[in-house]
Amino acid sequence: MIELRTDPELSRYLHPISRHVADQIIWARKYFETPGDYCFVVERIRDSRAEGLISLYHVEPTIRTGECGRWVLRRGSLAGVESCWLLYKIGFEHIGLESIYCLTLAENGRTISFHDSCGLSRTSMLKGYVKMKGRCYDAVKHELSRAAWPSVSMRMEKIVSRMARMAHV
Repeated sequence: MIELRTDPELSRYLHPISRHVADQIIWARKYFETPGDYCFVVERIRDSRAEGLISLYHVEPTIRTGECGRWVLRRGSLAGVESCWLLYKIGFEHIGLESIYCLTLAENGRTISFHDSCGLSRTSMLKGYVKMKGRCYDAVKHELSRAAWPSVSMRMEKIVSRMARMAHV
């Protein structure tokens, strides 16, 4: 986690974290006490190499929503679509959420384009919503509803299958 979250290129659009292991252990202990917060390590099946991290958090059981984020993958990783697809699958099919949303800094065009291409709906632009590194940033909100999940799932699953075949060639 520390390696990925402190890489200047990968963490450009993420809240900064401490490089100290002791600080991350304290964060992890608090995390494990936080209800409605699920953090996953993304691994390659072939060799169990950690590819990155993704989280489903701010899960609200009464309105059945959650936020997808804390998403960071190694450079060159092919796990982007599959990690999101699995997270949505867990959110809708196992936790029973009605919607999952993502908040992406407006400057992060690559991730915004990714969410658009997966079929998530852009629902709003939140001006000055994220305070980070001494500045306020605009954020784009994408949402995926339970009703839209089956078609988005099929689209993402086809991409995941195609990428898996390419990886084994």
